[in-house]
Amino acid sequence: MKYPILWDQQAFKNQWVCFRKKFVCNGGEVILQAAVDSKYVLYVNGEMVVFDGGLNRGPDASSGYYDEVDITSYLRTGENTLAFLVWYWGNEGRCNYDSGVPGLSFAVLQGALILCSSSDDVKCCTHPCYGQSLPPLPSYLYGGDNITYYANSAWADWYKADYDDSAWPVAVVQKGSWGNLEKRPIPQFYFTQVRPYEHVAQDGEYYICDLPKAAHVSPYLKVVGPENQRIDIRTDRYEVHGGPGDSHHTYNSQRVDYFTTQGEQEFLALYWYFGEKVIYHVPADVQVLELGYMESGYDCGVIPHYNGKDAFEQKLMEKCINTLRVCMRDNFMDCPDRERGQWIGDVSVQAPQVFAVLDERAVPLMKKAIYDFIRMRRGAALCGNVPGVCTSELPSQSLVSIGKYGMIAEYFRHTGDREILSFCLEPMVDYVKLWEMDDQGLVVPRHGDWYWFDHLDNIDAPVLENCIYYCALDFICETAQLLGRQEHMAFLTQRMATIKQAVRTHFLQEDGYRSGEALDERANAWAMRSGIAQPEEYERIRKVLMSQYYCTPYMEYFVLKALMDMGFYQDAYARMVKRYTPLVENENSTLWEDFDILGTHNHAWSGGAMMVLCQDSL
Repeated sequence: MKYPILWDQQAFKNQWVCFRKKFVCNGGEVILQAAVDSKYVLYVNGEMVVFDGGLNRGPDASSGYYDEVDITSYLRTGENTLAFLVWYWGNEGRCNYDSGVPGLSFAVLQGALILCSSSDDVKCCTHPCYGQSLPPLPSYLYGGDNITYYANSAWADWYKADYDDSAWPVAVVQKGSWGNLEKRPIPQFYFTQVRPYEHVAQDGEYYICDLPKAAHVSPYLKVVGPENQRIDIRTDRYEVHGGPGDSHHTYNSQRVDYFTTQGEQEFLALYWYFGEKVIYHVPADVQVLELGYMESGYDCGVIPHYNGKDAFEQKLMEKCINTLRVCMRDNFMDCPDRERGQWIGDVSVQAPQVFAVLDERAVPLMKKAIYDFIRMRRGAALCGNVPGVCTSELPSQSLVSIGKYGMIAEYFRHTGDREILSFCLEPMVDYVKLWEMDDQGLVVPRHGDWYWFDHLDNIDAPVLENCIYYCALDFICETAQLLGRQEHMAFLTQRMATIKQAVRTHFLQEDGYRSGEALDERANAWAMRSGIAQPEEYERIRKVLMSQYYCTPYMEYFVLKALMDMGFYQDAYARMVKRYTPLVENENSTLWEDFDILGTHNHAWSGGAMMVLCQDSL
């Protein structure tokens, strides 16, 4: 897609710009192609067609995506009106880049015929009601800003077909570039009509509004009052603590500051916020007529999966599914309220869940995650938190992702997509070659940006690193064989044999696998799942896994799977119940970041328990 990039005469961060263009259509299928930095809302003949259009920058730092939308059903014979509201963020985070070029580029196509495009004269005006954010500002961890809106009834209908835009200037062509634009690889996000809240409780000037469950929502209000009264709108997840080891920090999410005009008025926040409650602070001089919300999210369905045998199982499964779904949008997220980062270890826990409980529309997001991971590597280093400027190489997470239980292997096992294996093979080989070997036949620790295996205590890093690295070699070896790439086999098989022998020689003890005094359930689970441990050692590994309870929900998934792989299904179930009971019994509809009250009250890595529930053997 190559059309001019348009913007207003003046450009600045956190800017909302309106575009209008009329065109004639006399029937037939009509497709809109559109690209922006950063987000847009599309109206056709006054009807909202796309909400939260555009994707966070990618598929690499110098490129972007364009949307392709069938607008045929919204058109009428003769003259039609397109209206875009484009929000340029101008900031960055763990899920996005800033191109430095705010703008809109588009074309309306009927077959090979261009009905209109950004090459034509397009009316354009910065929306005067959107102001700069008031403090406190949102966390630096993700892009976008607070919405600050100064109501002006004269702008209520700017997007409608009969609005008079004759005084608007024509948009100017930007000088910058967005690189090569690629077609959006995932569906448009769904959005609903405005709905009433489940329950609204008033406490003085505060209206606490309950949602049916945690969701991505856009708050709505209808009020009457004097002008310039500030209504603060935020969710119950507005303030979020850091995770284990970072619980003393508080991170602000985004909120809405709405300033009233005189008389009756209504407002819908044109972005999404995450929570289980929406809280409106309404000054006493303002009368509330109606409060509601529009829900939006990644467009996929839940397939028939599992009927729990009791209330505990049913509630846990519901929380697992909801946690998975609210951590999906432009990319997989570790959490939608604090970071929105695509931590690649979390995605490897999400991958089997996607194929277990979601329909085929979820699969493109997993494929996109893999392409993000490979295309945005730093040299030979495979990094997490891509797309985004806050990339981090956590070697253990990257190894998990390219190993036989990681997201690439899970994706291939369920799709048979050899093309993605071909795309990933060389980068995977290059990555494992970054590790050196010591004179004992073990890997030399590779620290990357963060030498991390899990939060909290009792972590046996030497055993974990060697076993997770071995799993990566194993899957790469399988991939090379499948693709007939024999040139890598000698390196891979030799390293596997050397590490397997060294781990068994140096770490296998009478009570399990350990490199020192710590007896770590994570290390023993990975010794088993890697294939380094032998069946005759399973009983001692079982004892470790049923007596040590140090890991977070991230590694808990791999521990539970190890028990099931060894055939100890009832033990896996018992451990799952012991660990997940606090998360099932609490009031939240999603799963906490940790088994104690630490970090977010929803976290991508916590849903792995659903894979125990999905086992027919239980």
